[in-house]
Amino acid sequence: MNIVPLPEPFNVAPFYTTAASTIPLPVKEASIEQWLEAAPFAIDIAASIGVDHVAVYQAPYVEMKKVFTWWEDYQKPIQAAFSRDDKEAAERPMQLATSALISLLYWIERRTVPSLVQWQEHIEERVVCPFNAKERLHFIATRPRHYASFIQLNQLYKELAKSFAAYIAKQKHA
Repeated sequence: MNIVPLPEPFNVAPFYTTAASTIPLPVKEASIEQWLEAAPFAIDIAASIGVDHVAVYQAPYVEMKKVFTWWEDYQKPIQAAFSRDDKEAAERPMQLATSALISLLYWIERRTVPSLVQWQEHIEERVVCPFNAKERLHFIATRPRHYASFIQLNQLYKELAKSFAAYIAKQKHA
């Protein structure tokens, strides 16, 4: 792990607190899963400050599908935490999974999240975007300890996976 300064455009609630000044980033050779679980928007932040990183947004689309596979496994402990009514244990994984979904909306376009300042205003501009994503992601991001947020996040991953598959099919025939 490398400890790097948190760029100001990413030091935005609810993903980071104003007290946050550094974040851990994995080494470039780390798996996509390690990058997704290191810190919210770790890949996007690494790209913005020029740190070597897994450039999944430049990789073939099959690499992006790994994010959906990651979610299938990653959601299980979150579900278990909510089943135990352990909202505190669910909070950080929910933040990481929410940031991964937001990043994926950009990565599909072969770009990174440029900033978290007014992030909600730019969500529905994405070329592949689930219905009402702006409102739903705002709800999830501001209430990561709520079981309803987990249900919405899971649904967004499912909807995005379907939309992404349709987008890939269109790209192959274009």
